[in-house]
Amino acid sequence: MKAGVLAGGMGKRLRPLTDVVPKPLVFVGGAVMIDHCMSALRAVGISDVVVVVSPYTESAVRQHLAEEGIEVRFARQDAPLGTGDAVSKLYPSNDDVLIISSDVTVEPRSLSALIEYHKRFRPVATILGIRVRDPRRYGALLIEGERLKGIVEKPLVPVSNVINSGIYVISEEGLKATKDLPTSPRGEKEITDAFNLMVNQGKEVRVITDEGSWWHDVGDFVSLIRANEFYLERGTGASYVGFGEKRVTEDGGMIIGPSYAPAGAKIRGSVGPYTSVDGGSVVERGASVGYSILMKGSRVFSGCRLSYSVLAPGAVASRDAFGSEDAPLLISAGGNTAA
Repeated sequence: MKAGVLAGGMGKRLRPLTDVVPKPLVFVGGAVMIDHCMSALRAVGISDVVVVVSPYTESAVRQHLAEEGIEVRFARQDAPLGTGDAVSKLYPSNDDVLIISSDVTVEPRSLSALIEYHKRFRPVATILGIRVRDPRRYGALLIEGERLKGIVEKPLVPVSNVINSGIYVISEEGLKATKDLPTSPRGEKEITDAFNLMVNQGKEVRVITDEGSWWHDVGDFVSLIRANEFYLERGTGASYVGFGEKRVTEDGGMIIGPSYAPAGAKIRGSVGPYTSVDGGSVVERGASVGYSILMKGSRVFSGCRLSYSVLAPGAVASRDAFGSEDAPLLISAGGNTAA
């Protein structure tokens, strides 16, 4: 089986952060988002990967994956015409394709279950459905048994509490259905229309449903903070400090787990819990940071206290910033911004 990683999105709801860093390269939970996808694919034994990029993301994503030594092939989406158009770039294929949006959290065990389910029943496509409380922001799946009967995009009145996770396996026959999709009222080619077309043509599309406590669609700063917590709870390696653990740094600071801070970060104050610090960042003595994300080259001045905050690359925090789980703060190079 091959994999397709969709990495062409502009990340409009994460602006102004995504004005300076493409969404697939947003740092969260100790790695950038596309690296979490690649790690999950390796965990389920998939090495043949096509990354779908756009003019906005292509250069940065290519450079990053090359620097990480990750070998992939690329397909290009020339304009932001939606997920259906992005998936169409994976056609033709001589094998089934596991498709992942690079902006959703990924659980390898759920990927394995999806792959095995698809191999067992051999439908045209299999969608990983996620059970949620409020489906109105997503594509709600109409299911009979385990067969898809249709998808209702962002229903005003909930028709199902199982949604499209943005993770699915599609056969070459299914990929062909994405080639001539109509343009939707919002000017995009929707993957929803492709699945509905398959169903209307009498083709079998199945749904495997996951309770989905691990799943987050990282489309805004609230979900970015939650994704950070998800990945930190599962982090491994020397740069991670585990749940309930504490570590004194060589610079005299303290890291409280679960948190992540590589050797290239200078931790002189207190970091954690649930905090990711990227390389080149500095937390000065007397500063404290919790439930936050510090991106590359950011700095927290002495005496400054941060919670539920996201520091953009190169940002400086010189005063207290107290966000909340439902209203985190973005601190950009130009100063504090409500996220």
